[in-house]
Amino acid sequence: MAAAALLQFLLPSLSLFLFSILLIFHCRRQNHRRLPPSPPSFLILGHLHLLNPSIHRPLAAISAAHGPVILLRFGSRTVLLVSSPSAVEECFTVHDVAFANRPHFLAGKILGYDFTRQPTLIVREMVSEGLQLSAATVNAGDDMPEFMRVAWRGLEKRLMRLRRRRDEFWGKLIVLHRERRQSEDNGSGGVDGEGRETLMDVMLSLQNSDPERYTDDIIKGLMTTMFSAGTDSSASTTEWTMSLLLNHPHVLEKAATELDTTVGHERSVSKDDLPNLIYSNSIIHETLRLYPTVPLLAPHETSKDCTVAGFDVFAGTMLLVNAWAIHRDVGLWDEPEKFKSERFMAGEAAEGYKFMPFGMGRRRCLGVGLAIRMVALMLATFVQCFEWEKVSPEEVDMREGPGLSMPKATPLEALYKPRQSMVSLLSQL
Repeated sequence: MAAAALLQFLLPSLSLFLFSILLIFHCRRQNHRRLPPSPPSFLILGHLHLLNPSIHRPLAAISAAHGPVILLRFGSRTVLLVSSPSAVEECFTVHDVAFANRPHFLAGKILGYDFTRQPTLIVREMVSEGLQLSAATVNAGDDMPEFMRVAWRGLEKRLMRLRRRRDEFWGKLIVLHRERRQSEDNGSGGVDGEGRETLMDVMLSLQNSDPERYTDDIIKGLMTTMFSAGTDSSASTTEWTMSLLLNHPHVLEKAATELDTTVGHERSVSKDDLPNLIYSNSIIHETLRLYPTVPLLAPHETSKDCTVAGFDVFAGTMLLVNAWAIHRDVGLWDEPEKFKSERFMAGEAAEGYKFMPFGMGRRRCLGVGLAIRMVALMLATFVQCFEWEKVSPEEVDMREGPGLSMPKATPLEALYKPRQSMVSLLSQL
């Protein structure tokens, strides 16, 4: 009994002693590390209070005040914010393998089928709270404050409702394609009767050859990623481009002249014409500079300790690259706030890591070529076939709305009519 009493007395003291030793060791270890500068933060939230729905702007202001490489904390998650081409190049060349991972967010767990596919774009109305809550941990642990646990559970419920609706949609589409493929195999013809192979057909073919790997959930995740990254982003870029052209009618007129000279009026512009539309392509690149579809590149996470710009970065740190800030850096661009498409014709953006609307390194967007061609073909068709005007004398509103894909705050409205030189061709369509 005496020994038990003594042990009960000494155990708390011993635990406190060991904790103090570990804390001292941790602090000494930290002192030997050269960490990036970090602005003041709150105890639990960290730097979440600095964010708003258009998060690239406040983060750019933080970088302007504290430097191009800074350390932030979103809840319990450590974040490295990079806003200089040299640091970006170091992350995506020297440490490209270390930064090849993606961080695990709540949206990736639920909408990405337990991280088998991370959604490229989070639902816009969830961006503000989703970023803040998923930045803490994947699961709401006991050490999370009660107010955050309540908000976390609410977000989980909303994401689960969204996943159920999406599962129902993709499930019906998979069944429809399976039935069509079966009917074609039986010789009775497909749904559309044309025998065309779609992306879904390709995925189902892969499922037949390797069912354990290409499950229905994998197919749903891949299809969701293809649609979210391949439709919303291209539509948004086209909308920003047309808005800029309406505010700069001389640029619109010059683009129309290039189409008249290169393509003419006897046929519609085609994908084969795109390499020859130098001025139109420069307009698209200038739009992507000013209004990149993803102003903060898709986040990365380092798998091991490394050094960036002379600063020590711990494994598990999330990397955020503020492409929007780099694209508008006065030290990198001549009059960066102005819309000057000629800068891409003159080769101003041809060097360095100062233009990165599709990311950099091994995780760079694989659809960059297709995206540029899609937007270029849409833009060329609009300009070749129609005359465009603003709905009022005021300039088109170029304010940015909330969301990680940087939509326009006010959707574009414009007046258009067929160009007189294209009426004959359009009447034959």
